Order: sequence, then structure tokens, then C-alpha cells
Amino acid sequence: MGSVSVPGNADTLFVAFLRHLRAKSYEIQRTDSTQRIVRFVTPASNGEATDARFSPMRDSTKIEAQGVRGGMAALIMGLSAVREMLAARDSTSAAKP
Repeated sequence: MGSVSVPGNADTLFVAFLRHLRAKSYEIQRTDSTQRIVRFVTPASNGEATDARFSPMRDSTKIEAQGVRGGMAALIMGLSAVREMLAARDSTSAAKP
């Protein structure tokens, strides 16, 4: 399992991540908005799904990703999808006056 902690609200980041996955046309297999968990497949994950969980931690969010079958490709691609979403979010907020 890999994880990263980022500033921001867990619900907001979860919704933004779902939007990011849809925009990239990644396969979303399951979502649980109450627990803030999404299972998805990226094209480079060798067909293995990744679970991503968004957990609130005071004024930040811990994002954990893990390949469903424990595969490294799914873990790496899952964390890459998180990184892409965060980079897009940061570039959008930096562009605002």
C-alpha cells in the first residue's frame, strides 16, 4: 500500500478524483462515497484494479492506494492517477487571480 497526505477536505478531494478518473476514461468499477473509496483500472495497470481511500486527518486528507491483488503496477498507476489529479488541481488554483 502506498499513501500520501495532502491539504484539503477528503470529500472534496474524493469528488475531484472521481472527476479526474472519468476525464481520463479510466474504468471505475465501484465507489463508496460514505467511506470515500473508489476501485478503478488504469490502462497501464495490467488489468488489475486499484482501491483508493480518502481519509480525513484534521485539515488534510490521507490518500491510500493499493492494488486489489497486491500488484505493483496497480499500486504505481493508482498513485500516479492521484498525482495527476493533484497536479491538475494545483495548476488550476495557481491560474486563478
